[in-house]
Order: sequence, then C-alpha cells, then structure tokens
Amino acid sequence: MDLANYINETMLDNSYPGKNGIAWYLENCMSSEEVESMASHYLRCFYNNHISHETKVNYQSCDDFVAKELPRLIPQIWKCALCNNFFWGIWALALLTPEIYSKEGIFNYDFAIARVEMFYKIKEILGSQ
Repeated sequence: MDLANYINETMLDNSYPGKNGIAWYLENCMSSEEVESMASHYLRCFYNNHISHETKVNYQSCDDFVAKELPRLIPQIWKCALCNNFFWGIWALALLTPEIYSKEGIFNYDFAIARVEMFYKIKEILGSQ
C-alpha cells in the first residue's frame, strides 16, 4: 500500500495555491517501468534489512528474491492504488455535512473528483497490462 500511495501522490498536489487548494496531474502517473524500478529497489531493501535468515535460505540471492517476487508485487501495487483512490474519494465525500453540501468551492468535491479521475487512470493502466 505504501508504494501504491506513492504512485497516487505523484499525481496530486494537496497544497495547490489556487482554486480550492488541490490540483491533480494525471500525466504525472508513474510509468510501468518507473513502478518496476521503484518496486525492485523496495524489494532489495526489504530483502537486505527485514527478511530473516530462515526465509533467505529459500532464495539463492537478493537478485533471485527480486526476480521471483517482483512479478507478484507489481499487480498488487496497481490494485492497491485503485483501492487507495477509491478510499480517499469516499472519505472526502463522507466528511461533507448537510450545511456545506451546496456551497461552491469545497475542497472535498475537488479532492473526490481528483481521486475518481486518478482511479480511472490506474484502471486504464491495469487494463493495458
């Protein structure tokens, strides 16, 4: 989920100085190659710093670990990115109170729209894999 959230955050600016304080840039979505590079580095760090010796014996080396685990991790990252956007979109709408439903310029609406658009961007990427 951490890696998925990172992908999503590359498209989002929560401190945008204009409009309602938020902007999103779908074109900033990480490419498949960038996600693979990030995930490979993550797995190498995980192998070197967190896997027990008992587990390491199941792999010939760190490279073997990455080669075996990366194909399983990549789809999970993209699916978690979908879930993350869905969650934050619902969260933004759930915070709205009846007093502000109809007001103009509400951050929550823009944030929810951003997350929906990001959701569909990730879904498009998943569909092309």
